[in-house]
Amino acid sequence: MLFEYALPQSWQSNIKEKIQHIAMKDTESFTAYSTQARMLQSMLNFDNITLSDHDLAELVVYGMPQDLKAKAKEWQLLDAPDFKYSVFKQRCSLFYETLPQHRFCPGSSPPPSSYNQGDPNFVWRIHAYLDTVGKCHFCKKHCGNAAGTCPGSCDRNRVVILNSFFTPPKPPNYSAPWAWTSPQAPPKPLSSAPG
Repeated sequence: MLFEYALPQSWQSNIKEKIQHIAMKDTESFTAYSTQARMLQSMLNFDNITLSDHDLAELVVYGMPQDLKAKAKEWQLLDAPDFKYSVFKQRCSLFYETLPQHRFCPGSSPPPSSYNQGDPNFVWRIHAYLDTVGKCHFCKKHCGNAAGTCPGSCDRNRVVILNSFFTPPKPPNYSAPWAWTSPQAPPKPLSSAPG
């Protein structure tokens, strides 16, 4: 009864529009962005559930910066059969923390020209380099863990890539390899015994 008098008649339409056009600002953390989206969802779902957690997560991904969106798609966060928003939020927050710090810092100096974030292959170049030297994408060390399972702390420092490094094309079926346990590459198995 109170809502009939206190809110404009089109309040739900206004909230739907805000959710559909939600976008993460360069100066905003993923946690703040997600919290804003959840607040709009709870307002929209006040009387009955009209926007599921999965649908909200899709809209959140649409509004992410390209490099963060690429991580969410690469790890297929929306494709989980038993999707839980809390897991989605946790993973995206970790991905956000691994992005170069200057990506979201207001007032910071522009990145060096050799570090072009606008390039769609920006994240792939970093991953390809880390794969080449056997380092984990998360902790940036030779931890020996599979991709996505590193228990170490996230290294947010910029990855220095040698100018001589050639970025190979990304394979369509790419999956991150295990990190090496030392700076030396593990021995390759023999394809056939001499004989």
